[in-house]
Amino acid sequence: MLVVDLMHEFELGIWKALFTHLICILSAAKAGDTLVSELDRRYRMVLTFGSDTIRKFASNTSEMKRMAARDFEDVLQVSPHSDFLAFEFLSKCDQCAIPVFDGLLPKPHNETVLTLLFTCAYWHALAKMRMQTDETLELLDVVTERLGRHLRHFKRDTCAAFDTRELKREVERRQRREPKSQAGNSITTPTTQGVRRLKTFNLKTYKLHALGDYSNSICKFGTTDSYSTEPVHNYASGTSSYTSYVVNRESSNIAHLRQDFIELMGSSS
Repeated sequence: MLVVDLMHEFELGIWKALFTHLICILSAAKAGDTLVSELDRRYRMVLTFGSDTIRKFASNTSEMKRMAARDFEDVLQVSPHSDFLAFEFLSKCDQCAIPVFDGLLPKPHNETVLTLLFTCAYWHALAKMRMQTDETLELLDVVTERLGRHLRHFKRDTCAAFDTRELKREVERRQRREPKSQAGNSITTPTTQGVRRLKTFNLKTYKLHALGDYSNSICKFGTTDSYSTEPVHNYASGTSSYTSYVVNRESSNIAHLRQDFIELMGSSS
């Protein structure tokens, strides 16, 4: 039975793709990556919150180097406890990326992006709740529909208004994937010259269409933090092979305790 995967489908899927395309828009909106540098400066000004809620951001967040799912979650849920947020942007947002992106794009695209960011943070908070009720699940369905509507509006109006190109790191990664035969070819092609191709925002993905299954999945299998899709040792067969499937965390812990008990009894005898 397949269940939803919030980390891979949204944090490392939809939100990462949206954040990447927003950086492409900022790069296309003004020459010299001035807006991208301003975005990085604002993220550097965001202070940490709690021991592990909001961690310190890297010097260049836009490069997304060595970022895990928790890092992309922090990018979406920045805490407004910094100087520039406290005075100028605090009244506009409680906890999401709105203060960092606010004012970087001209109207009406600025309002479109801010609304989309708020809806993403709202949906993410509802989907990740550790206690759900009928009312919260109904609200999740409403916000899911709203998120899809804002994404379509973002693609139709904002994305179409900018000539978005690949980021520099995307060009370098694409060139590394090229066959070695092309790399050693004497004929110089536009690809080997580092030309940044046109890039559009793709809405036709499974991860986006899977958002409509979250409320039903939570009703059947529990909240999104009650199970894991990590590989689990196959103790039944006695082999060291690993099988990737959905397993309840409590059952996994019981299996580990049972195995430790068997090994302890074997060593004592």
